[in-house]
Amino acid sequence: NNRDLKEFFWMDNEIDDVGCANDIVEAIISHPSINSIRLQKCFGSSVNGYNMLCSFLQSNKPFSHISLESNSIGTMSETDIPDYLATNPPLSYLFLNDNHLTDNDAILIADALKQNTNLDSIRLEN
Repeated sequence: NNRDLKEFFWMDNEIDDVGCANDIVEAIISHPSINSIRLQKCFGSSVNGYNMLCSFLQSNKPFSHISLESNSIGTMSETDIPDYLATNPPLSYLFLNDNHLTDNDAILIADALKQNTNLDSIRLEN
């Protein structure tokens, strides 16, 4: 493991195989020093972007930056995102632009931010 590796970016390179997507997510989580991830437009139609995001959130890894833009993420009324934010993790940046979040998701996230003092920037555009 390269302990100097702090960031993992994967953009515009679609993964359609769930097993491959899970392998990448697990490799990021298990890497000892990666704390910043950007996976933009990488999960194909057969990969559930929300499940991939939840894997990161539930890993207890102290991520500083999570960006999963344009990955067809929809919560279907699940509350993993606001639940995670309400725990006040060390996360500084959360970017979920161009996904399928709803007005209700935005309300729940806004409410969770009342307990969060670490997040510096959140993007939920489109």
